[in-house]
Amino acid sequence: MKKYSFILFLLLACIEDDNHKAIDTTLVSPNLSEKTEITFQQLYNLHGNTIGKDTIITGYVISSDAKGNYYKEIVVQNTLGTSDESEQNPRMGLKVRVGIINSYTKYILGRKVAIHLEGLKRTTSKNMLSIGRPTGTYIGDILEFDLDHFVLKFNEIGKLVPKTVALSKIDKNDLNTLIKVEQLHLKSSELGMTFSGMSTDEYDGKRTLEYCQGFRKDTIVMETSNFADFADKTLPNTQLNVTGIYQINFDNQPVLVLNALEDIEELGDYIDCEVKLPNILITEVADPENASFSRYVELYNAEDIELDLNGWNLSRFVNGGTEQKISLAEVIIPSKGFALIANEEASTANNFNFHDSFDFSPDVFSSWLDGNGDDAYSLTNEAGVVVDVYGRSTEDGTGSVWEYEDGRAYRNINIKKPSSVFRLEEWSVIKGKQNVPEDFSPGERKDSEVSFVSPAVKIETAPILITEVADPQQSTGARFVELYNPTASKVSFAQWTLVRYNYTSAKNTKDLAALPIFLDEIIIPAFGFLIVARDEMVFYDYFGVRAEVISFGLDGNGDDAYELIDPYGVVIDVYGDPTQDGSHSAWEYKDGFSKRKLSIIKPNKIFDVLEWEVQQFQIESKNFSPKIR
Repeated sequence: MKKYSFILFLLLACIEDDNHKAIDTTLVSPNLSEKTEITFQQLYNLHGNTIGKDTIITGYVISSDAKGNYYKEIVVQNTLGTSDESEQNPRMGLKVRVGIINSYTKYILGRKVAIHLEGLKRTTSKNMLSIGRPTGTYIGDILEFDLDHFVLKFNEIGKLVPKTVALSKIDKNDLNTLIKVEQLHLKSSELGMTFSGMSTDEYDGKRTLEYCQGFRKDTIVMETSNFADFADKTLPNTQLNVTGIYQINFDNQPVLVLNALEDIEELGDYIDCEVKLPNILITEVADPENASFSRYVELYNAEDIELDLNGWNLSRFVNGGTEQKISLAEVIIPSKGFALIANEEASTANNFNFHDSFDFSPDVFSSWLDGNGDDAYSLTNEAGVVVDVYGRSTEDGTGSVWEYEDGRAYRNINIKKPSSVFRLEEWSVIKGKQNVPEDFSPGERKDSEVSFVSPAVKIETAPILITEVADPQQSTGARFVELYNPTASKVSFAQWTLVRYNYTSAKNTKDLAALPIFLDEIIIPAFGFLIVARDEMVFYDYFGVRAEVISFGLDGNGDDAYELIDPYGVVIDVYGDPTQDGSHSAWEYKDGFSKRKLSIIKPNKIFDVLEWEVQQFQIESKNFSPKIR
């Protein structure tokens, strides 16, 4: 804390800005003798919103309403930039509610101010430090006639230096502060729009800024008031450097707010995003028999560059149910290197944790990394897309071919690419009697870790067809997909997958819409059928035949596409367009069916509606033909 004692002096001056509005620079430097200064962090940490007598904070004005993009508030930062922050006084910002418009004439950019805290109330909603006049449980505007008492101006006007930061690195410590983000562009679908003021902009225009770099795309909303002077300006169709204040808006969205149009620097030609999924794999899952506190999951980066996993998550699915997300926000995984996520329990005399078992620390500790051999895992990127999996997230792994209780499962060393569909042939699974440290290899892929498939599991492909998809109008529980084997040999469906694509407003990409249905090790006979149905008894009661595979995921209501994928990840056959919602399409079969024409005897991975008879609104069960061509 600091104590102040100042000599009073009077400075009288008046200048005008380019809009010919008078800016007040008439100053009486504040007499802060006997005032006690606290830091922004100390103010944030106050409990019960209690502020001591004669307490102040000081900082610099970083917002301006000169161009109409701020209204009745000023934002104050405790430093001019990053060079004047310290461990005791980290760079932070504060929003001050003021009861005037054209506040820039009173508090110009860079002006140093002292805020007299006694009689005010602070809030930290959405992690944003704000202060104003107490109004019950909320805060209101500091009235105009009280401003000179609460917000005191110094004669100092400093040069503001924004913090340059990557989109992926912005965090809550940057809230209410001035930042600069480089090499951005506007979302391509928004080009041609104005900053704000369109018919869809209720109060503010929300436009998406994107940053793309090879394997990731990060975004943030640029928010502009409908009353801003530049609201009707067309968005620039170039690469951009953007300076603004980072805040959380009323919709709980992280946003960047400009002071003026000049805060955008145009750099050159627009570069559209071309983002591809990086080759980051789950390469080992471990449940040591002699040390459950040493459980871990290993990730491997097969790329030639290091990768930032900010926004990525490793999810554990407990017994085919509850999803527990483990953030990888602080992980940077080196090229051809590893990241390890381990249980965070402290060691006991009879149960060592990861560090004590292997003599080094993992990259992430988490109490949720506690899979006991029957839990599946998925790895998702910053966009929520599933990159890789181990096991089947919708199933309890107990007794399954991928269970590794008291053991381990490792990715065969020849596998260099991830897969969003679990493929047992890519893994070696060892159940039981695996002890740390000798039976495990965290942070290493050994030459001895080669392909192994149980002799009981036959892996094969075949030209299997999808021959009927059905959505009976009178019985949604009787929905089904029919598969047909046109060959003279029986075929094992071990490691085959039928993927349904169920598009919603939230699941609007192919990866997000995918709902895999695993066909396990069922045999389809020569010239025979296999039925995948939603409900076993409802299907039998409606059609009088048995379904071989039952899955609640088989719930297509006539506008969902399907792909049949073999054990090697090859699409064998398809119904509909897996890249879009089928509503109102030529292949929609709502309340009806679509049957493959008898003349079609080979699968087609490119959908052709001419191969099908599509009928909607079918009431009678006799119009459907499961297990009949």
